[in-house]
Amino acid sequence: MLVLYALVAAGLSTFPYWLGGTYNARLSEHRGHYLVPVHDQVETPAIVRPRHSVVVVLDGVGIEDAKRLRSLERIREHGQCLVTDVGPISVSRPVYAVLSTGTEQDRTGARSNMVGEPLAAESIWQVASESGLSVHAVSELDWWRELFPLGFTTYRKLPASRDYFAEPLQADLTLIHPVYVDDAGHASGAASPHFAESLARVDGELAGLVGRMDFTQDLLVVTADHGHSLTGGHGGRQPRVANVLTCYAGRGVRASADVGHMDATTVAPSVALLMGLRFPRHMRATDDNLDILWRLANPIAFPSGYLQERAQAVEHFRRGNRSQLARWLSGTEDPTWHAMYTAGYQRQGVGVTSVVLVVLALVAALARWRRRHAGWRGALFSTSWVLGVCALSVVLEVMARGSFDLTAINEREGFVRVTAAIGMTSCAVGVALHLAFHRRARLLLTDLGVLMVMWLLLNLGHPAVFGWSVGFPLPAPELIFFPLFASILMWCVCVTALLVAVVLILRPTRDERAAREVARGG
Repeated sequence: MLVLYALVAAGLSTFPYWLGGTYNARLSEHRGHYLVPVHDQVETPAIVRPRHSVVVVLDGVGIEDAKRLRSLERIREHGQCLVTDVGPISVSRPVYAVLSTGTEQDRTGARSNMVGEPLAAESIWQVASESGLSVHAVSELDWWRELFPLGFTTYRKLPASRDYFAEPLQADLTLIHPVYVDDAGHASGAASPHFAESLARVDGELAGLVGRMDFTQDLLVVTADHGHSLTGGHGGRQPRVANVLTCYAGRGVRASADVGHMDATTVAPSVALLMGLRFPRHMRATDDNLDILWRLANPIAFPSGYLQERAQAVEHFRRGNRSQLARWLSGTEDPTWHAMYTAGYQRQGVGVTSVVLVVLALVAALARWRRRHAGWRGALFSTSWVLGVCALSVVLEVMARGSFDLTAINEREGFVRVTAAIGMTSCAVGVALHLAFHRRARLLLTDLGVLMVMWLLLNLGHPAVFGWSVGFPLPAPELIFFPLFASILMWCVCVTALLVAVVLILRPTRDERAAREVARGG
């Protein structure tokens, strides 16, 4: 029986490795979810476009650190800045998609850095290219070109040591994307001298670009994809991670000393408006932040009727989205994205509740079995032990990594090592306590078996509720993170159960030794 137990534990230990290892690919679906294409074209006479339009994405610079950049203050003196919410999953590639398309992470389908397929949602880079403009990008990464292969006329991948801001401006629209601040955040955390040095470097290099631009002719937009926690890491909804600063200056921009608020989904539409381009066809409309466009734009910089016609275009997008939502939400009086999300969250809530009830039923079954064999005290100990080992793992994760969401994953290998150490520590503490109170290894194997099944149900419950390929809407940040944590914890429990079983196989208990002595004596 012990051999069979060990084989089952060994077999189950391979399952979470496979389940967790496929999660990043299952999380992303670049064909998108519930995309609503809306046709748009600029009807009014062509505006005088900026001579050069430049979009800067300061990778890894969150709101708290952006406030320290003097270059952004200089830009604000010529225009305005807005606190910007980057949305759920504050991770680079997903936010590049949001900034480019005006569509949130739930619907672009870009939810991780690991998938490099082209995105179905249309980007501002594609709009500009199709309008006959030259679009140039400079980055340390290929990721923008992977997401939008038709969006760039030229694309330069340069080492981090180069000053991207010193590159001559020749294209109609230029994307500048330095990554070294983000690298410093991952390596050392936002509270480190290394991060401060990188921040000072990008501040100085950006200031050089600001000094070269003529804001009577040129347009500059500076934003970011996410911030970093003080110890390093991002992905969740903490303010210093999920909020960035977006600053506008130059031709067509209204000057304002007030710091406003906007969503990252408004960046692409704002660039389109200020450049006289049509809006990206899949941009979010209804429950949107698009009215901020009329605060950004300076009416005297545009031909008569342009802003009114663009406002009508926004309403056209809203009607198109409402019409499609009415079909998806049949019978709903107010077809909005909020209603669509609410319906999705309700379905998910039913699924999560069902999984929790199944797990609680398992724990209750353990309690009944233990009460028959060891009374109420034994039942209480076993149920407390199973739940306590799980709770200890969560507490240690938060203590060690600072959060229970994607922000805890500062670096993949480090996360796996730390979480595996946490899981094995929790199991070791649990085993020691169990043996100290009961001194019966067979009962320990029973409780470890229940713990294995519990983690198995939790691991299987996530795709059962949210889909094998995670669909719409995205789960809460903690539930997005959960499969990565749960797969490692299940592996730790399986390995612990296997080790205990092997020890018992190799080292028989006192009762078993006595039985063997009797058998030999007979």
